[in-house]
Amino acid sequence: YLGESQVLAKLSLPPTVSHTRDQYIVHPSLLDSALQASIYLLMEQEESAKTMLPFALQEVEVIDRCTPAMWALIRYHTGSTNKDKIKKIDIDLCNEAGKMCIKIKGFSTRVLEEKAGAFETVEKKSVLLFHPCWKEKASASGIPPLYEQRLVILCEPDQKIQESIEGNLSEIQHLVLQCQEKGIEERFQA
Repeated sequence: YLGESQVLAKLSLPPTVSHTRDQYIVHPSLLDSALQASIYLLMEQEESAKTMLPFALQEVEVIDRCTPAMWALIRYHTGSTNKDKIKKIDIDLCNEAGKMCIKIKGFSTRVLEEKAGAFETVEKKSVLLFHPCWKEKASASGIPPLYEQRLVILCEPDQKIQESIEGNLSEIQHLVLQCQEKGIEERFQA
């Protein structure tokens, strides 16, 4: 919820990491969510299309353990406004009953100063997407370069592709990477 110079955000621990909730007083996922919610407050101005970087943190007060569902109240630090070059905010994390658990004071961000010619800024708040583009180009001399060793890495190939590559490139070393986990949730757990 976006109010006048403040944001109220409902945070919840993702189910994929819920089994780790007792390992932390302040779970990293909840802290990350609170910091990401602060973007809405920091982007009130037109210059918000510029990249902002975390700069400093004045104080963190831990009052109680975080719960899987929290509320984050985000507002400007006393004396700071959205017009400041270095913006300071305060974040209060409360449980669903409204009990204060964490106070973050003076979290500062600043605009990344771009050097002339380094890169151009994207107009307003657009999304820039990249896609691979392969362009074939003949080698300069027509003679293939000599390599000490060649290695082909196959990432989860199906059986036909693996057999085809290994059969046609028998003189080249092959490394096959195959994940044992089938679901995406299991693949990316630490």
